[in-house]
Amino acid sequence: MTSKNKLNSNHKRVLSATAKIIDEQLLEIERILLESKNDSQMNIVEKSFDEKSKKDMLLLINSVKKTNLELFENFGLQSSTLSDRQKIYSKFSYLWTILTDSHSKKLQAYGKLDEETGVEIDSYIDNMLIKIDEMLKM
Repeated sequence: MTSKNKLNSNHKRVLSATAKIIDEQLLEIERILLESKNDSQMNIVEKSFDEKSKKDMLLLINSVKKTNLELFENFGLQSSTLSDRQKIYSKFSYLWTILTDSHSKKLQAYGKLDEETGVEIDSYIDNMLIKIDEMLKM
């Protein structure tokens, strides 16, 4: 940390969180730009950048990543160390929340849902929840 730039713990916490979010989002953008095929059948990403634009954008992304890292290091911000288990289980917990909020009972808040459709939706939701629960126990 530079001697001129002293931050209190609250400032460090906010800047650290900001830097980490920037890093994660830039990595995701890079992944989208560099991936050759789309594995998702529900969110199909059509390639629209020409090679020059993609190359220019990747250069700018690297520049932002470098500046973000400089900010992180200059102010002595703290890295987070998480195991892959922590990262993966947090994703499963998020999915669990999204799925439980999609049960037919909760969907009633968005309008009337006939019972047969609700039972069918709940069957899909419950099936996925059972599998996520199994993964959470691994």
